[in-house]
Amino acid sequence: MQKPVCALAEGPIGAYPESGYFVMPNWQFVFVIAPDDLVREARAWVNLGVQVLGGCCGVGPQHADALQKAFT
Repeated sequence: MQKPVCALAEGPIGAYPESGYFVMPNWQFVFVIAPDDLVREARAWVNLGVQVLGGCCGVGPQHADALQKAFT
Protein backbone atom coordinates (compact mmCIF):
# COMPACT_ATOMS: atom_id res chain seq x y z
CA MET A 1 0.00 0.00 0.00
CA GLN A 2 1.24 3.47 -0.83
CA LYS A 3 2.04 6.03 1.82
CA PRO A 4 -0.87 8.53 1.96
CA VAL A 5 -0.28 12.13 0.92
CA CYS A 6 -2.23 13.40 3.89
CA ALA A 7 -2.60 11.49 7.13
CA LEU A 8 -5.99 13.19 7.69
CA ALA A 9 -7.53 12.09 4.38
CA GLU A 10 -10.08 9.30 4.44
CA GLY A 11 -10.65 8.96 0.71
CA PRO A 12 -9.04 9.39 -2.66
CA ILE A 13 -6.46 12.14 -3.00
CA GLY A 14 -6.43 14.13 -6.23
CA ALA A 15 -4.21 16.64 -7.96
CA TYR A 16 -5.41 19.08 -10.62
CA PRO A 17 -2.74 21.68 -11.26
CA GLU A 18 -3.10 24.92 -13.14
CA SER A 19 -0.58 26.15 -15.68
CA GLY A 20 -0.53 29.89 -15.97
CA TYR A 21 -1.02 32.83 -13.70
CA PHE A 22 -3.78 35.31 -12.98
CA VAL A 23 -3.55 39.04 -13.67
CA MET A 24 -6.80 40.94 -13.19
CA PRO A 25 -9.09 40.34 -14.93
CA ASN A 26 -7.80 37.33 -16.88
CA TRP A 27 -5.65 34.23 -16.70
CA GLN A 28 -2.35 34.40 -18.58
CA PHE A 29 -1.22 31.24 -20.36
CA VAL A 30 2.28 32.18 -21.46
CA PHE A 31 4.28 29.39 -19.82
CA VAL A 32 1.99 26.35 -20.09
CA ILE A 33 3.56 23.09 -18.98
CA ALA A 34 4.25 20.57 -21.73
CA PRO A 35 2.16 17.39 -21.51
CA ASP A 36 5.28 15.22 -21.05
CA ASP A 37 6.46 17.45 -18.20
CA LEU A 38 3.06 17.19 -16.54
CA VAL A 39 3.26 13.39 -16.75
CA ARG A 40 6.71 13.50 -15.12
CA GLU A 41 5.38 15.61 -12.26
CA ALA A 42 2.28 13.44 -11.95
CA ARG A 43 4.41 10.32 -11.52
CA ALA A 44 5.92 11.89 -8.40
CA TRP A 45 2.44 12.69 -7.06
CA VAL A 46 1.23 9.15 -7.71
CA ASN A 47 4.30 7.84 -5.86
CA LEU A 48 3.12 9.92 -2.90
CA GLY A 49 -0.34 8.37 -3.00
CA VAL A 50 -2.36 10.60 -5.35
CA GLN A 51 -5.09 8.54 -6.99
CA VAL A 52 -7.00 11.08 -9.12
CA LEU A 53 -5.24 13.25 -11.69
CA GLY A 54 -6.67 16.12 -13.69
CA GLY A 55 -6.03 19.69 -14.61
CA CYS A 56 -7.37 23.20 -14.21
CA CYS A 57 -6.71 26.49 -15.99
CA GLY A 58 -4.18 26.14 -18.81
CA VAL A 59 -4.24 22.35 -18.76
CA GLY A 60 -6.03 21.11 -21.84
CA PRO A 61 -7.09 17.97 -23.68
CA GLN A 62 -3.54 17.19 -24.80
CA HIS A 63 -2.50 17.07 -21.14
CA ALA A 64 -5.42 14.78 -20.24
CA ASP A 65 -4.52 12.49 -23.14
CA ALA A 66 -0.90 12.28 -21.97
CA LEU A 67 -1.98 11.49 -18.40
CA GLN A 68 -4.39 8.82 -19.59
CA LYS A 69 -1.75 7.16 -21.78
CA ALA A 70 0.81 7.24 -18.97
CA PHE A 71 -1.41 5.85 -16.23
CA THR A 72 -3.68 3.31 -17.92
